[in-house]
Amino acid sequence: MFCTLAGYRWLNSGSLLRRLSQRAVRRLPTAPLCHLHNGATESAASNGALRIVDEKVAYRRYATVFERTVQYPDGRHVTYDILGQPAVQSASVLVFPFDTQSKTCYVIREYCPGPNRVLYGFPAGMVETKHESLEAAARAELSEEAHLRCAQLIDLTAQAAVWERSFEVPNTASDAENCLRGFFADKYSRNVCKMYLALNPEPDGHPGSMDAEELIEQVGAVRVPQLEAWLWSGQMTMPHMLLAMCALTYLRQRGMLT
Repeated sequence: MFCTLAGYRWLNSGSLLRRLSQRAVRRLPTAPLCHLHNGATESAASNGALRIVDEKVAYRRYATVFERTVQYPDGRHVTYDILGQPAVQSASVLVFPFDTQSKTCYVIREYCPGPNRVLYGFPAGMVETKHESLEAAARAELSEEAHLRCAQLIDLTAQAAVWERSFEVPNTASDAENCLRGFFADKYSRNVCKMYLALNPEPDGHPGSMDAEELIEQVGAVRVPQLEAWLWSGQMTMPHMLLAMCALTYLRQRGMLT
């Protein structure tokens, strides 16, 4: 009832999901160095072809806008507005809670001020100085926004591009995680998304407190067909759509949805 997209039957078949996230769910050893690059995703500055010649803060509140000047290979200087959140590591975590017995995922509804809509999604938030690790940040969001706790977290971004920490970002989470694998949020953003699958979460009797500006409702357990209907009818933001596609692909490949 929610999906009006043409070709939904083909999209829902799983073939697209398998192709989109097939590479992201294979686990690889964690890269030990910040400057380890991965093929086409390597840093633009790694071969000297492009170089950041100047960067300064143009605006700062919760988010920060940087005025970044880049030198192109032909010598031109081009200036961009770059979005980032260096005070909180420029990294965010997203968590897909899934129960293997009932074959359901746990969904929230949240007010999204950008589109000015209440949309479906999953526990998510920025990595902050109070978090000891990326997993700690993921567990905190799971507790605060979904009122759940979980012993097993699976990294869905283990094969994503390596994010290089900028020099001005303080050491907040563990030093080992200052070089992390994640999905880049946007063409004009420094932020990176780290995505997790939380298997068999349990109710948290003492959930953490949400941020004062957040407006969130716990929808609860939802079956996969309903989730996919919301997914393909534009009732989620793109990071949450990608999280769902990666998680469902991981689960399908391992026969955990049947």
